Amino acid sequence: MSVFSRFAFVLFASIMAMALNAAPLSKYEPVAGRQVIEQAFPDVTRVIPRKGNRAIQELYARKELVGYAYQSLDFVQTPAYSGKPVNAMVVLDAEGTIKAAKVIHHDEPILLVGIPESKMHAFTDQYTGLKADQRVTVGGTSTERKVAVDGLSGATVTVMVINEVIMRTAHRVAVELGMVEGEDGTRPPVANVDKQAFEEKTWQELTGDGSVRRLMLTTGQVDDSFKGTEAEGVDTAGPEERK
Repeated sequence: MSVFSRFAFVLFASIMAMALNAAPLSKYEPVAGRQVIEQAFPDVTRVIPRKGNRAIQELYARKELVGYAYQSLDFVQTPAYSGKPVNAMVVLDAEGTIKAAKVIHHDEPILLVGIPESKMHAFTDQYTGLKADQRVTVGGTSTERKVAVDGLSGATVTVMVINEVIMRTAHRVAVELGMVEGEDGTRPPVANVDKQAFEEKTWQELTGDGSVRRLMLTTGQVDDSFKGTEAEGVDTAGPEERK
């Protein structure tokens, strides 16, 4: 065996050894759930599953009920960029305000090999102090109707899913605990197709009377159309891309 062949073999063996010793990505857990509870309520002495729904943990500081904690995966399984759901620990106080929210498990490739975990935790720290029934969007500008949190460059899909997971479950749990009002249960009327009004037309007739039209939009025009909505500021184009 030549010197080069021996070197290549040793290098390959070293790489394989490191791969075998590495922890599986699916078992990665950035933060433990107990740490999130202690961050929100340092004085908590007891954590007791709630009667009727053991997925919700009641938090006691001695005899006083100070808040609640739960893992989002027990309520929603929204797939993220990897195709697998993220799991967040969310802590609410007795009035339905988020005291802490952290992702405790994920399989997102960009957060495993690219973006530091600290940036993801900085993103979720923005939810501290928000009410469970507030409307929250990633990016854009805060208004009277919604709160906008800063996104995370390079992980847009991931943080939008995290936002959905945190706020959707916070509202669901807060409604169950009677902290905020739920939906009234009413639905809009069902739409029906009026088959009697059908009138056959040729392609020339459809394009001639305006039923079928062609509309060309620039990226800038599309971005501008979302101003004042929840999607404002999400993945907006740069100045050179607006034309």
